[in-house]
Amino acid sequence: MESRTKKMIPSEGTNGSEDRLSEDRLSEMPDHLIVHILSFMPTLDAVKTMLLRRFGNLWTLVPSLTFHTWEYDEVIWPDKEDKPVDEVFSSFARFIRNVLMLHKRPTIDSFHLYIISFGVQLKDHKSIDDVQMWLRFAIDRQVKDLNFYLQSDDDLVLPHCIFMSQSLTKLILSGCIIEHQPQFHMGSLRELSLADVVGSGQVYNQLILGCPSLQKLDISISNLSHVLNITSPSVRKLWLYIDYLDNSITLRCPNMKNLDIVVFGENESYMVDAIDVSSLQVVNIKNLLSSRFSSEGTSDANSKCRGCYIVRLCFCGNKNQISTN
Repeated sequence: MESRTKKMIPSEGTNGSEDRLSEDRLSEMPDHLIVHILSFMPTLDAVKTMLLRRFGNLWTLVPSLTFHTWEYDEVIWPDKEDKPVDEVFSSFARFIRNVLMLHKRPTIDSFHLYIISFGVQLKDHKSIDDVQMWLRFAIDRQVKDLNFYLQSDDDLVLPHCIFMSQSLTKLILSGCIIEHQPQFHMGSLRELSLADVVGSGQVYNQLILGCPSLQKLDISISNLSHVLNITSPSVRKLWLYIDYLDNSITLRCPNMKNLDIVVFGENESYMVDAIDVSSLQVVNIKNLLSSRFSSEGTSDANSKCRGCYIVRLCFCGNKNQISTN
């Protein structure tokens, strides 16, 4: 801790004849409190504080790391229209590499990475390997909250280590690929969000089954051409957004209380087959052009949703069918 810094400042209303003692509170602030403050700042801004003597390298201990291509572009390249797109993205990638190389905290709470790289071929810059390495860094640091968003012309396969993490409690993925794995097991995961994540029906099914503590599940798919089998004894809330559906969705979620489904597209028919939703209380089905909600396969259809007390339906088409027998 640095020695106390004091200034003599003329008191107001005394014409400078009297002085009062003022403490430099920043110098008195303990390191852990400064690190806590830095953790709420964008990583780019936190790194800049190294120019201040009192802050020094405390940014290397922050528990949260966030990287946005657009925020970086606006701050570092305010005149990026005059810069080659490749050069701007390469600078962004170098910044992340340097931050991760210097970061000293053994564990991190959150790691958020947002990349928009239209006009840049990631594979030409070897950036696909970089991105996968950055995600592995987060897993190696036992991250709890991982958010990865990608808009790119390139295909990026997520590293397998993500789906074996025992530290993750929240996982948000968008615009990437999940390949078939020998095993999925995220024992601590409570929230999972998948938006335009490419993967087979089997991959989705195994992924959900591999999250025994999952309570909130959000899935957004542009084109569902395979059977989506959602089986989870722990899920409480399920949100589905399907832009085009050419197959069925099967639900086996006995403890689910809230279900939201949004489907767009010229579908002749589709089925949401509620095999076991016995704890369901609130159902929202909306913006459907043609649909079928089914709880077939039981002698008592009401037992599928015996606790349900709110059902909201919004249809925008001529072929609508709600089936419970």
